[in-house]
Amino acid sequence: MRIRTILFSILAIILSSAVSSCQNNGDASGNEASTTGENAVETVSSTPKSGLNIVFIDGDSLQNGYAALKQEFERLEENLRAAEANHQGRVRSLQNEFESLQNQIQRGELSQNRIAQEEQRLQRRQQEILQQQQLSASAIQQEQMDINAQFSDEVETILESLKAENGYDFVFSKGIGLLMADDAYDVTALVLDRLNSQNPPEDVAEEE
Repeated sequence: MRIRTILFSILAIILSSAVSSCQNNGDASGNEASTTGENAVETVSSTPKSGLNIVFIDGDSLQNGYAALKQEFERLEENLRAAEANHQGRVRSLQNEFESLQNQIQRGELSQNRIAQEEQRLQRRQQEILQQQQLSASAIQQEQMDINAQFSDEVETILESLKAENGYDFVFSKGIGLLMADDAYDVTALVLDRLNSQNPPEDVAEEE
């Protein structure tokens, strides 16, 4: 089960909640839009297809275009691979110990009391390995939840700012209840521009 797939499925739910909240009162003010974002907003505002000011964002594009979020995905993937490798190493070590014990038993090198002691020790070791695996999985899951919460807050803050600046009546998310829409109403580039400018990935920040 891949981190990216898990995160996107959860992010889709969170994003749906975040963009829906933009229909409520929003007095937050944001930064000035970038050139790309301004063009998107101008196109939306100048299209007289509805009496309401309606726009949408593309969740896939937000996920793929947000550099800092992509970096977090990669970090979680690496953590997952490391956790799996550590678990497999512990399992192999335990298997070797079981095999060594079996060989000693077959050669008659151990007393019954010693055999019982070794079996209990290996059983405890097996339980410890399972507990370590569960702890690692829980830690990664918590990281997922933290990233989801942060992403939700960032998107919601930006959408609230855009709503206040441009007077949006509704903000929809493509793929979550929205089957089709004219690209003229797509403000994904504007949201992405603000996400990436406010939260650059760590390596970019260090170089700057």
